[in-house]
Amino acid sequence: MSSTAPKLGDIFDRFWEDDEYRQAFLKNPAAVLLEHRLMDVEGMEAEVVENKQNKIHLIFHSDSPDKVHLVSHRHPRMSDSPETA
Repeated sequence: MSSTAPKLGDIFDRFWEDDEYRQAFLKNPAAVLLEHRLMDVEGMEAEVVENKQNKIHLIFHSDSPDKVHLVSHRHPRMSDSPETA
């Protein structure tokens, strides 16, 4: 296992590739982000405002007027696209 902490892009890559991970993330996105020390969303409430086949949009709310928006679009990887002859 790598000692390098994952980046946010790594988390979303796994989100799009792994159904079990996606369900765990959707159940408690703040816990996933805090576990990897990616964002300080401690005490913030997560709201999934859009969860489509190719897009996820979350908003983290707190008592302050500040909000954190996270949006990820699933883009086809080279291996996902049909091979050309």
